[in-house]
Amino acid sequence: MIRRLGRGRDDATRARAVDLHYTAAETELREQIGDRPFIASLEVKEIDSRFGRKASSKIHDALTERPGE
Repeated sequence: MIRRLGRGRDDATRARAVDLHYTAAETELREQIGDRPFIASLEVKEIDSRFGRKASSKIHDALTERPGE
């Protein structure tokens, strides 16, 4: 698995992202695979905005306007 993060995250934040996402993925995979052996790996990469594109997104607005918060 590859987790991509925007620039500017410190090492502690990147480490927390790896730990949280790896644990969640491993738990889900273990439930589906059962006792069969498997290997999961996760790498965090920083997005290089020079070579990335994204469409207009309202995700930041949606995240800050969540009901109940």
